[in-house]
Amino acid sequence: MPSRKLSTVLLGLLAWQCLLGQPSNASFLLYTTDQGLSNDNITSFAKDKLGYLWVGTVNGLNRFDGRNFKIFRHDPANENSIPNNLILGITVAPDGWLWISTDFGLCKLDPFWLDIERIPIPENADTLKNDAARPVVFDSRGMAWTTGWSGIYKFDPSTNELVFTQKTEQNLIGYFGIIVDEKDRLWMINSGLHRYDPVTKTIKLFKGVNPREPFLDASTLSVVQDHDGQIWAGTWFNGIWKYVPSLDEFTKTNFPSTLAHQLLPDSTANGRPFFWVGGGNHGLGVYFPDNQQFSEFKPDLRDPYTHNNYLVKKFYKDPANGDVWIATEIGLEHYAPSAVRFGRAMIPQTEDMGQFSLVSGVANDNTDPTGQRYFVGVWGTGLFSWNKATGETERMSSSTSNFTGEGIFGLLQDSKGYLWGCMNNGMSRYNPRTGEWKDYQNFFKDNVKSPLIWCGMEDRKGNLWFGSAREGLYRYNRQTDRMEQAFFRKEFLSKSGILGVRQISEDTQGRLWLACGSSSLIRFDPATGEAKRFTYTDQFTTDACGSVEAGQNGRIYAAFHETFLELDAEGKLLRRFTNDNGLKTSRLCFLAEDKQGRTWVNSEYLLHCFDPITGKFSFYGKADGLFSNTMTDALSVTPSGELFVGFQNAFNFFDPTHLRLNHQPPPVTVTGIRVMNKERELRTQTSMELDLGLFSTNINSIVRDTFLTLNPGEDFFEVEFAALNFNQPERNRYAYMLDGFHKDWVYTDRPVATFTNLNGGKYLLRMKAANNDGVWNERGATLEIRVKPPFHETWWFNVLMLLALGGLAVGFLKFRQLQRRRLERFRESLARDLHDEMGSTLSSIRFFSEFANQQVGDDKPQVTPVLQRISQSASTLGDSMQDIIWAMKTKNDQLEDLAARMTEFGLRLLESRNVAFKTHVSDDFLGKHLQPEVRRNIYLIFKEAVNNAAKYSEASEVELSLSIKKGWLLMKIMDNGKGFEAGADGFLRG
Repeated sequence: MPSRKLSTVLLGLLAWQCLLGQPSNASFLLYTTDQGLSNDNITSFAKDKLGYLWVGTVNGLNRFDGRNFKIFRHDPANENSIPNNLILGITVAPDGWLWISTDFGLCKLDPFWLDIERIPIPENADTLKNDAARPVVFDSRGMAWTTGWSGIYKFDPSTNELVFTQKTEQNLIGYFGIIVDEKDRLWMINSGLHRYDPVTKTIKLFKGVNPREPFLDASTLSVVQDHDGQIWAGTWFNGIWKYVPSLDEFTKTNFPSTLAHQLLPDSTANGRPFFWVGGGNHGLGVYFPDNQQFSEFKPDLRDPYTHNNYLVKKFYKDPANGDVWIATEIGLEHYAPSAVRFGRAMIPQTEDMGQFSLVSGVANDNTDPTGQRYFVGVWGTGLFSWNKATGETERMSSSTSNFTGEGIFGLLQDSKGYLWGCMNNGMSRYNPRTGEWKDYQNFFKDNVKSPLIWCGMEDRKGNLWFGSAREGLYRYNRQTDRMEQAFFRKEFLSKSGILGVRQISEDTQGRLWLACGSSSLIRFDPATGEAKRFTYTDQFTTDACGSVEAGQNGRIYAAFHETFLELDAEGKLLRRFTNDNGLKTSRLCFLAEDKQGRTWVNSEYLLHCFDPITGKFSFYGKADGLFSNTMTDALSVTPSGELFVGFQNAFNFFDPTHLRLNHQPPPVTVTGIRVMNKERELRTQTSMELDLGLFSTNINSIVRDTFLTLNPGEDFFEVEFAALNFNQPERNRYAYMLDGFHKDWVYTDRPVATFTNLNGGKYLLRMKAANNDGVWNERGATLEIRVKPPFHETWWFNVLMLLALGGLAVGFLKFRQLQRRRLERFRESLARDLHDEMGSTLSSIRFFSEFANQQVGDDKPQVTPVLQRISQSASTLGDSMQDIIWAMKTKNDQLEDLAARMTEFGLRLLESRNVAFKTHVSDDFLGKHLQPEVRRNIYLIFKEAVNNAAKYSEASEVELSLSIKKGWLLMKIMDNGKGFEAGADGFLRG
């Protein structure tokens, strides 16, 4: 259940040393079905290695994380459930597993995975209801021992196998307890106390040393071994018995002959041994063997924070922090020294005590040699005497004094032992030594309007000062035994014409600082009579000073309604605190300084404590044991340093020097996961198919690991985690950070991390927590989160897309190549057609022109040049056509093809003129390609050059050189002819 519902749990606790001396003042936290328990009748408990508290009841098993109870019950249809709902014992094994004993069998429980393995015992083989297994104990070798209806059983925890059975004639089921000593001997209880020796395999029944007080007839209910190895036994209304090793028997102690159902050995902070005792007349008490002192925790029906007056059935002390858990028939009680820090006391209520029965002051009687007597002033009711040791409160009465009547606003006991009461009609005095009462009245200037004293103080010189409601400061004159007005000046009066003094404090120089309400803060020096008023701007009410305290450090602390001020010795403002920078209240009431120099402030919300060294406040309220979060009166401090906080018919008390803090960082663990608003376990089921061609198989397995897997579409999830701190868990603080998502920690009061729409990938969720006193477990816990991305965001989808794009690219290239080949085939086909058609046509022209020339002959000499010109043009055009067709063919695009064409042309042209032609081609030409237009241009340049050489150079040899250098094509055409001269214009002419 949510922690806010735990507000009904019991609060309040006396400091550790005080509790042991006067347990009637102690208080306990209480958990019942109202807070989520499966049943109020508690049978057993244990704390696992993760930090969870496991609680057994008569109707179910509970796991408690400080905020919520998780319930486990028997389910006939589920083998992974406990055998029965009646839990008889819970034991943590050395390997961390929990061994759960029930009324219908034994099982093991993994506290991490919550797996349950049932352990068969011989009784399970029949159909009788005799399968009950008692609490399991472990010997020095790690073997598990338990008892059943008809024997003793030993199990091997590593295999869960029964390795030994000792059948017995006695019924050793051990309803009330079983322990194992340092010799691995079992001490078992049922109708009596038996001891089993696994070496000799013998059983001894203890009968006691004194035949006149037989131990056997005492009916043993519990057996424990203390820190020194001593065995003790609790009995049914026969007290506590002690084992004597030399006699190998039990002898009775001086413990009262009362019920001692359960025992828990413990020791005080200074090492004094004692026992928590479940028994007595009220169900719970403490017993000190060294002086045979037994004190019980008596219930108070008006105070639900006391022990519930029911018999304690089990104890468990947490070794991590010293907390004690107490099992009763109507709930689970928790003694938490670092959670509930304040002692509690209530004033006995009578019919004449009305709504104004507020505790207005507490004073420790310095005339009492025991130091346990306190005087308590109750506004509207009178004066009480309270014995801190016994918790007894007595209402004091006097027929001759107003001290025991109504209207006590404050108490002061001076150094001479006189108790002074600040009253509604003056002052009253009581002498504890003689019982003498005396009233001081009618000493005011105006005895009608002003008969009220707010406060009193004794300075270092023994002077008694009293603050009045209207007439300033009064002083008690010991010589004249009269009250005298000491300070009242018109310039300091309020607008209503009064000077009220609500609190007085003396600084290190002997000056008095007066909190004068609407007259502001005033400093008065009794030695010189000098007085000065201090006002401070930016206050809600600039002159409303309700309280003042002169600190040991020489500084002055003042409360102005909603503002706390720190001043230097001369009243200069040093620091100002409001709701914006430290306070948690809108109205401050009274101040008091403890022995450590810290200033305590009660207020309309929470008790504040200011540390002048750190400049920070700490806060305390109902969760710490205070009767209320609102406290507006009676903040008293005794000379010994104890502080008292008053409430209606009650008060809290504590020693600030012994205020216990929780320094234990809480374990952090994941308690639940919800995906798309459905519970999800920390497990993943993997399905794997293997296909090796020869066979196919399907493998299903459960993979157990601390990670969460989210499938596509699961875009909302939350992780709930817990700080396993059982002391004021509502004050725990939490933080989480998802690596790869958050840049910093997310701090919260609610231990739930919620996420939506995470991208695919792996994340690490980090969780940490702080306990009620702000101690962080920085290591915390982690949870790996694996988010499976949607199909379109997976890596293999990207690979498929790349492959698809690659396929498209290859297809496009293949298509382009195919198109290019088609174009090439078309060009080659066109070239062939041109060659065939144009070639034959040009050949026909040449042939007919030559034939015409032969026919004409010399008859028409003027026609012969024309016909020869036609023939020559046709021949030239044919050659050009062949060059064009050669250039069109893509298969001739390599440089070596160009070189071969050049060589063929050069030889054909020059050899007919008896000119030698040589070609030199570099090896770099191999494999090189040229664009058709580039290839054609180079070829035309070559042809022009060779034609010129053939026509004009008169050379006998022409040489062609082709090479490639640094990506450039170099072509050299050289001949050994006559050459040419440069023209007049400077250009070469060929």
